[in-house]
Amino acid sequence: MPLGFVRPEQTPASASATEGARCVRPGDRICDVHELEDGGRGVRFMLAAAGGLRTAFVVRHAGQVYGYLNECAHRALELDWVEGEFFDTHREFLICAAHGARYDPVSGACIDGACAGRGLAGLPLEISGDEVRLARDLSVLRRPADRTLDTASMQK
Repeated sequence: MPLGFVRPEQTPASASATEGARCVRPGDRICDVHELEDGGRGVRFMLAAAGGLRTAFVVRHAGQVYGYLNECAHRALELDWVEGEFFDTHREFLICAAHGARYDPVSGACIDGACAGRGLAGLPLEISGDEVRLARDLSVLRRPADRTLDTASMQK
């Protein structure tokens, strides 16, 4: 599935969040690591890359920082209903507010829901000291294999 441009008027969270959002280009600073609460609010930004502007985000999970395009794999809708809120209520998985699809925060792979095994497009990041930066080379956005993870070990 090709990655499409996210139109701000298509999604609930973007109406106010996209307007005036900081535009990040390859190599730019996104935020400081301490701004990201583990399993909590993420940082949204506009990604300036070949093909135009796209909404994206970074979150922290299990002490590591991960970045993704803010597009559900089911439909190109942004995941967060409230700006920057990407995790489910248990703070374990990223969740699409429109469809309820859940994604592994480490790989972006679909756990369950309308994403039917497709995953989020991951962004290459660089951590330098306390700074989270978008990698300089965005020639290939990471996308997990189109499969559903074996969730037996993830069930509580």
